[in-house]
Amino acid sequence: MRRLLNKKGQALVEFALMIPVLLLIVVGIMEFALILSNQMILENASRECARYAVLGASDSQIQDYLGQLTSSLNGPDAVGTITPKLSSRIKGIAVTIKVTYDYPMMTPIIGNLLGNDIKLTSVTTMRME
Repeated sequence: MRRLLNKKGQALVEFALMIPVLLLIVVGIMEFALILSNQMILENASRECARYAVLGASDSQIQDYLGQLTSSLNGPDAVGTITPKLSSRIKGIAVTIKVTYDYPMMTPIIGNLLGNDIKLTSVTTMRME
């Protein structure tokens, strides 16, 4: 009769069963926030590099500027693609900057579910001035 009235252990067992799920949700939210932050960095870098390109910067200057803008990203550097090349840029033509970055997942469990890297991409097109 005494064992049926003692419920102190029940709460501990329920907590032990739920804590991994709650931690996974919290860590997932933090991982998503980091991915979103990195995407915003890429968007800004793409836009700034496109603006730099339409003002007449060379491809190597644009790549250097991209490196500066994306230096806060964790993991490998972002890769920028510039079209058209400097020799083909004339007034009125569209210049496209595409920045790609493989975001390395920080959490192993979420990384196993979604893949170890998530490809983030940003594309900006502006007309030459």
